[in-house]
Amino acid sequence: SSDGPDFTSALSIPQHQQVLDAFSRLYLISQGSQRPKLFQLKCLISLLSARHVVLRAATGSGKTLAMILPLLLSPNKIAITVTPLKLLQRDHVHEFKQYGHS
Repeated sequence: SSDGPDFTSALSIPQHQQVLDAFSRLYLISQGSQRPKLFQLKCLISLLSARHVVLRAATGSGKTLAMILPLLLSPNKIAITVTPLKLLQRDHVHEFKQYGHS
């Protein structure tokens, strides 16, 4: 069954390649333990298309990984995160370091 048009159909060939590269790097870094969720893929595609993203999801659902995926493609870029809790800040730092960004 189909839920409508494939949201990846608007991507160019280079953007498709970037998505595959990000997933390949994620697989290698996580040793196969992480698999992107649909909302993370949509977030990555929006960011690759130079669109702003506002993401709301439940605690522990993978929002931080959605921020990290584009950085796997551009290690020289930075992400700025603003969080209201120091514990969440520490979690972000730990997860970013886990994927090779500090």
